[in-house]
Amino acid sequence: MDHPLKSLGDIADIINGVFIASSCLDESDDGVPVLSVRSLTGNTIASNEIDFVPTDKIRFDFEKHSAVPGDVLIASRSTDLATGIVPSSLSGSVFNSTLIAVRPREQTIHPRLLVAWMQSALGRTHFDSLSQSGTMQMNVTVKELSNLPVPTFSASEQAVLVAVLEASDTAHETAVMAATHRRDIALQLVTDVLIGKTKIKN
Repeated sequence: MDHPLKSLGDIADIINGVFIASSCLDESDDGVPVLSVRSLTGNTIASNEIDFVPTDKIRFDFEKHSAVPGDVLIASRSTDLATGIVPSSLSGSVFNSTLIAVRPREQTIHPRLLVAWMQSALGRTHFDSLSQSGTMQMNVTVKELSNLPVPTFSASEQAVLVAVLEASDTAHETAVMAATHRRDIALQLVTDVLIGKTKIKN
């Protein structure tokens, strides 16, 4: 069954990030977390790529630019599509002007499905057609994102699809951990031989 396409602006609120001068930022965690394009990892946010702005240097509409769990952050200027979903641990952080926040309205589209759609071949084609520029860098605006066609699903269908994605995430993480463990064992074995701690039996 085909699923109807709706413009993203009809099912989500889309908000520009706020400019924050670099002189106002601090790498210490004493202040409000500031999310930027380098914080994006695809489905989540890299906690080690966050700056902070002291509360006494906030000179903007904090509520308007405050992130909410489930917000899909998209790079406004990038050489490739970059996304991230705000986790509950970063509720109340601020997203800067390198980002645009997409906040799906209730019962419209799950954040994971929105990211999956934009990363799919067809979704990426639609996205690229809206972010054309004269250079290699994609420039995305709120107006253009508002026109992005997005498929809609029932709540039950979304639950099934999200469960599939989450199960895939778990399987991928487990495989990566196992591969890393095997690599560490092999590296330690070779190191032990090289330093003479272990000998190879002929």
